[in-house]
Amino acid sequence: MTTDIPNTWEGIYAYAKASGAKYPELVAAQWALESGYGKHLAGKNNFFGLKGKNGTMSQTQEWVNGNWVTIKDGFLDFPSRAACVDYLIKLWYLDYKTYKGVNNAASSEAAAKMLKSEGYATDPGYVEKLVRLMREKSIPSEVTPEATPVPKRRPIKLTAAAQYYRAESHQIAAWDFLEDLLTEEQLDEFAVLYRSSTK
Repeated sequence: MTTDIPNTWEGIYAYAKASGAKYPELVAAQWALESGYGKHLAGKNNFFGLKGKNGTMSQTQEWVNGNWVTIKDGFLDFPSRAACVDYLIKLWYLDYKTYKGVNNAASSEAAAKMLKSEGYATDPGYVEKLVRLMREKSIPSEVTPEATPVPKRRPIKLTAAAQYYRAESHQIAAWDFLEDLLTEEQLDEFAVLYRSSTK
């Protein structure tokens, strides 16, 4: 297969489909979520936050005992984007040793839930974020119609108030998590308090 693929949703989707992922839109959603649309890598050509020894040591956030904690961990390095996608599909989408891959799921949403239940990510909102990304890319036939609607994400309200906000993937994830917890009224009230506390 090719040694490189476009670092875009469409490029990841097309390669994942050709490489055996039953739900290539889910692979693309993982790419978007884990790497901030291909901009923030955990290791060399590591677009999915894949951990392992003898790679790059990077800081990451994990959800532990109901709280986000920052840890340093090892992330795999890959020779190319294609090699990274191949690794993800081999270990998580196809059957691997005694593990049943998420290709066995009945829908892309069910596959996302299977990723979470099998321990791919600790983020309690991981499934919802993946489903939202898939829906935003308008692939309705791939997402089950009976699935709970995911509201379209509005622009983050507090970017101007956040002194150190740089739209990095972990910052976006933190704002998304906060907005998911608060009602519109609470978020508006929080915005006022936040701005007054940062003056």
